[in-house]
Amino acid sequence: MSEQLNLKRLGLLIRNHWWENGRLYVLGIVSLIGLLAIVFGIAVVPEITVRSPFERNSYFQTAIIGLYVSGVIFASASCLSISGKTKRIYWFMLPASHLEKLLTLAFYTMIVFPIVYMTCYLGVQELVIALLPADKVAANETLVSFLCTRNDIEIIIPLFFGFQSFFLMGSIYFQRFGFIKTVIACAICMLLFVALMTKTQEMLAAPMPAYKVDWNGIEVVKRSQAFVRIYTYPDWIKILATVVASTAWAPAFLLVAWFRLKEREV
Repeated sequence: MSEQLNLKRLGLLIRNHWWENGRLYVLGIVSLIGLLAIVFGIAVVPEITVRSPFERNSYFQTAIIGLYVSGVIFASASCLSISGKTKRIYWFMLPASHLEKLLTLAFYTMIVFPIVYMTCYLGVQELVIALLPADKVAANETLVSFLCTRNDIEIIIPLFFGFQSFFLMGSIYFQRFGFIKTVIACAICMLLFVALMTKTQEMLAAPMPAYKVDWNGIEVVKRSQAFVRIYTYPDWIKILATVVASTAWAPAFLLVAWFRLKEREV
């Protein structure tokens, strides 16, 4: 095993991170459960008692928004160990490589956190459902059927990993006010991306007003004739582009964070 990555040393580092921050994480989990219980108690229970039966899908979008918001905050807070002078000296002097330290942070922010968050959310949700009368719960809907019918998981997960890695990178890259600067940088990048895609679509469609350009290809409409001719990309190009576009962000941001860690000094 190379000096940059040793699985045994990485496991010890992950365990050491838990021993140092486990009490804080447990308090955070308890607080999260309490907050979810309050939200369900104040907003959900009175509504379904007066109006319609409870449906698991009704508040799933709100849960995902909470996952994203709390996730980026947790990702930024996980880098507090390298912000202060004393903590930074201790963190950099740990007998592990920068890659292993980064993978430890990524493990807790990108794997452990979403699992714990969704477990708490689904647990509180099922507890609320168990306490409700049978006629106040949507019939023929179980937790398994609800999770199996979600068709947006393939978008939610890569997007979550992208945001987590971006804020992890920002907190490592910026030494002061990392979270605020990362929020500003994220907003600027999103605006530039939207502007770039809009401009590209306009450039492709401008020479040929009869063309319709979208993510599925180029559609040519012959208005003077009684047919529509469609030009599109092969399926393998669509699949490859979708996979790359959805999964390449997190490794790229983590790579930048790794190089930034190597530049940081005690």
